[in-house]
Amino acid sequence: MPTMPRRGVRPFHCRISRSPGEICRCPSPTSPAITGRSRLRRQQVDARRRRCAVRHSTEADCMHSTGSDSRSTPTDIGLLTLQRFERLPRLHRRICGPVLGSAARRIWEIGAGIGNVTEVLAQGNRLVLASDIRPDYVAHLRARFADRPTVVPKLCDATDPQDVSPVADWRPEAAVCISVLEHVEHDLRLLQNARTALLPTGGRLFLYVPAHQWLFCSLDTCLGHYRRYSASRLVALVETAGFEVESRSWLNMFGIAGWFLNGKVLGRSSQPASQLEAYDSLIPLTSRVETALRCPLGLNLSLVCQARL
Repeated sequence: MPTMPRRGVRPFHCRISRSPGEICRCPSPTSPAITGRSRLRRQQVDARRRRCAVRHSTEADCMHSTGSDSRSTPTDIGLLTLQRFERLPRLHRRICGPVLGSAARRIWEIGAGIGNVTEVLAQGNRLVLASDIRPDYVAHLRARFADRPTVVPKLCDATDPQDVSPVADWRPEAAVCISVLEHVEHDLRLLQNARTALLPTGGRLFLYVPAHQWLFCSLDTCLGHYRRYSASRLVALVETAGFEVESRSWLNMFGIAGWFLNGKVLGRSSQPASQLEAYDSLIPLTSRVETALRCPLGLNLSLVCQARL
């Protein structure tokens, strides 16, 4: 027998449902006052209504519209985030510090996106093989770096050995995987393919991933993250893939508060551009503080690994 709604509270169809035909059981904003209920009960109903609104608004932001309603516009949170990060040059230089300090001149960038990190890696006449799995991103890379022969955009699925085979022939001295591994369901397979590509030169792998699973929130969900990483999990993963860890470091300790607020508390689907730009302006200060404190945790984890021969 179907469950009936409690007296005085009628269900209504949310404009955004979790699946076709599903009825949201949250109290309708137009429901009449529930007589005889305690103040505590009213507060519980209001809290439930607010949670429903946050959940549905997050799903709406993350959802790619496939319906026939022409008023619905797909929201590509990943592209939106990359476009916002394009205005954060200090953060990119901070993240790429270990790569820029190495002797590698031929770099395979895994998951280049729209080229934000590529801009930094290509400095100093380095050769960069900028690969991505999305054709629209690769097209953007070709247009963006059309006048720079040292950047070679390539459509490549780093989890597919056949796609990676030509990369190995290119003989990269380093593989750079920045904010990519968390998007890959089979992360071990990607790392194993990276080792295969680096074996001819015995090159290094530079990893940068989101840290701490307890920080997983709506921001991760909308960005398509499968997970966040602990240090022990990531180290075990790269060692299984055939790498030896040379160094590891926590980054963006001060970014934890903003991530927690936006994702855990407010349930947002993306970080506001104003917050990101303000944080970028503080990078010279925060990086010095993090270095001095040798921070024991951070929003992100960075690893430098050597391919085991």
